[in-house]
Amino acid sequence: MLGRSPWKGEIYAKQFELSIKARNRLAIATLVGVLGAIFIITIIATRTENQYVKRLSSIFNPEDANNKGRLKTWALTVDMIKDHPLTGVGAGNWQLNMPKYYRGRYSEEDELNWIRPHNDFLWVAAQKGIPGLIIFLIPFGLAFFYLIQAFKAGSSTDKIMALVMSGSIFGYLTASFFDFPYERIYHQAYLSMYFMVAITLFVGSKPVSGVNIRPVVVYVPFLLAVVF
Repeated sequence: MLGRSPWKGEIYAKQFELSIKARNRLAIATLVGVLGAIFIITIIATRTENQYVKRLSSIFNPEDANNKGRLKTWALTVDMIKDHPLTGVGAGNWQLNMPKYYRGRYSEEDELNWIRPHNDFLWVAAQKGIPGLIIFLIPFGLAFFYLIQAFKAGSSTDKIMALVMSGSIFGYLTASFFDFPYERIYHQAYLSMYFMVAITLFVGSKPVSGVNIRPVVVYVPFLLAVVF
């Protein structure tokens, strides 16, 4: 007779060296926190003048003034990408090309002086083309791959750190969809730290043997990439 297979929750709890009771308490605390945040955003926001709560609630309101301008600018950026899918309009040239996409489509009152589309993915694709967007996303894909591998093979401490870093990078990507952390140096400094931690966890979770590589194999492609 086949034995009962363990519930996945038990497996995950053992991986983190947590008791089932501690795991359940953590799950309940997380659920209460999420429900509390939803309550604050949807209920309290209608009865308070707190600017931060109002700002959070505006995310879900497409009729908000900021969202109207953002959605229109996204539509213009998509058209820009369609016109220049491979090469883009050039780094730094989005704001120079954007006005002609406004012309004849919106009234003068709607022609806001936006200098970026408030969406890093559309911004990169418009300026550097679809290939540029793919290159932009590759480091994020590698970071998540490293963190998954570290989660599978690392210690319980490494697993927790891998989850924290995964959440941090996911948070950065979420902000990138509505804002422009790509332009802010302190956001890039944090992102570099997240990537370094991901690489460190990955290397620490797997034994890496030394590899002899001739310097020319590294220097030549690097110099060609810089010149390009």
